[in-house]
Amino acid sequence: MVEYGDDYIEYFIAALENETRREILRSLISDRSYALEISRNIGVSQQAINKHLAILEEAKLIISQGLLPSNSGAARKMYRPTGFSTLVVDYSRNFFDIRRYPLEFDMEPEDIKAQESVKSMVNRLREVDKSIGRIMAERESMLKEKDSLIYALKSVINRSSTDSTTRRILETYIETLDSDATAAKLSLPVEIVNFIVDRFLEVSGH
Repeated sequence: MVEYGDDYIEYFIAALENETRREILRSLISDRSYALEISRNIGVSQQAINKHLAILEEAKLIISQGLLPSNSGAARKMYRPTGFSTLVVDYSRNFFDIRRYPLEFDMEPEDIKAQESVKSMVNRLREVDKSIGRIMAERESMLKEKDSLIYALKSVINRSSTDSTTRRILETYIETLDSDATAAKLSLPVEIVNFIVDRFLEVSGH
């Protein structure tokens, strides 16, 4: 699964930290709309709504789609939601990680509606919710194990490395498990990262 880069995550979090922007997204999920109509529905001035729409568009959470003719002035720019994704935040004792994963849909809601009865859809929704719960419980267990492993590895790093730069490289690497990502985060050549990691694995191996 493809992950969004750090810049997209920053825009995403910044866009969603505001309650009005979250309300705009909720309204657009129900139906595409324009600034004046959103302003009336939410109870916020149109000028403020326009500013919020610009932020949401910059974060790639909405997109303008066509114009709606108006008898009282210029045509209204219509907006719809886009950039659907899942944001995962892991805040543990020994690591902190934020990742955003895109949600891509192969089937339109209308296709499902045409194939199944209401009762069948409700039953399947229950099963999907239960499955998500089981996955989250398994994920929690794996995160606890990950936390313990990182703690143990950091203890080895602290015992075996007196150089602060080496410690930073190794601690960053065990959190990312990616030499390129470690090098980019610390602004170092990847060759140096690989050398230090390889030496650590050889010397500390049992």
